[in-house]
Amino acid sequence: MGFDERVFVSEMARLCEEQFLKKVRAYDNEVAATMRLKGYKRVDASERTVVFTFGEMTFSRSRWRKDGITCYPVDDWLGLKPYMRYSSELIFHLARHASVLSYREVCRTIQLSYQIDVTKDAVLKAVKVAGKLFAEKERYRFYLNEEKPQKIQADKIYLEGDGVMIKTTSEGDERHNTDLAHFLIHTGVKKIGKNRYILQNKHEIIHTKHDKAKEELLDYLYNHFEITDQTVLITNSDNGKGYTKRIFQEIKKALGIKHHEHF
Repeated sequence: MGFDERVFVSEMARLCEEQFLKKVRAYDNEVAATMRLKGYKRVDASERTVVFTFGEMTFSRSRWRKDGITCYPVDDWLGLKPYMRYSSELIFHLARHASVLSYREVCRTIQLSYQIDVTKDAVLKAVKVAGKLFAEKERYRFYLNEEKPQKIQADKIYLEGDGVMIKTTSEGDERHNTDLAHFLIHTGVKKIGKNRYILQNKHEIIHTKHDKAKEELLDYLYNHFEITDQTVLITNSDNGKGYTKRIFQEIKKALGIKHHEHF
């Protein structure tokens, strides 16, 4: 009898489920002592079913309570919010596929690749959740407790701007064009081979809204470049809407740059 790949995949899925449940039990037991030290009391255990990239898993975890506040340490460990049906990683995969495929095609692709059945509504929700997370990341980027990068010292800062049009899918599974704002920043070209060149200190900014892209552009230039009286801003565009010379002059003025050349 020959090797049956489908049977092997099914066996691997069972082993994966066993290992996942084993890790959940181990963490649930491990965190118990810490929860008691914090003053929590174990109430009971309840089951939850979540779809991960490795399959649909039903697991049991402990419920803890303190001063009327209930929590599930296992859920926090797995990155699961209340009533969350799909894992964050699977949501990311759905949203990424939805950026290039219709929602129906996403469902078919996920079923074929992961052996997981998802609905169009699940894909739509994943896209909305992903959009919300990106918006939150942008909104709080100034409040992140990160080490400030050392500013780039360059005599010339090159800035190019242009609109980009891509095919996207709407809620009704209809294909249409979406305009994206696009800015490219660098400090010049460096030759690395006989016929090869790279842009130095390259950084791209892409956003669905031009105002947001411009705001992020200003933030990036201010936080990453040392602006002096000798700094020259060299800009380039096709003079389309949102990329005229006036737009780049506003950026020059906002950053206090004295020298500006536009092409």
